[in-house]
Amino acid sequence: MELWCQSFELDGIGFVRVPEGAYLEFYIDNIPFSMEYDVLIRYEPQLPDHWEKATINVYRPGQIPPSTCQCDPQGSLSSVCDPNGGHCQCRPNVVGRRCDKCAPGTFGFGPTGCK
Repeated sequence: MELWCQSFELDGIGFVRVPEGAYLEFYIDNIPFSMEYDVLIRYEPQLPDHWEKATINVYRPGQIPPSTCQCDPQGSLSSVCDPNGGHCQCRPNVVGRRCDKCAPGTFGFGPTGCK
């Protein structure tokens, strides 16, 4: 992960203090294949009304290659993942990026979905 900013001060591992009027832009480009991951942005304004002025944008630089999803053949409708989100198309009541588990409150994972 690389960080760019007009100027910043590291606050600890993974923490950055961005001064007023500056911006923080970062790229995550070292993930070798489509997978689930979380990015947490914790915004702590100096004054209470400043949080309303924060703008957060998330961009995907390109589409995810269809071979990277590893869709479960029983739980998914096809082996091709969504090029914009990287998720497989799941059968009824099936969830997960790979369509590999029943939705909460359902059971019977199989080729027709879950009940």
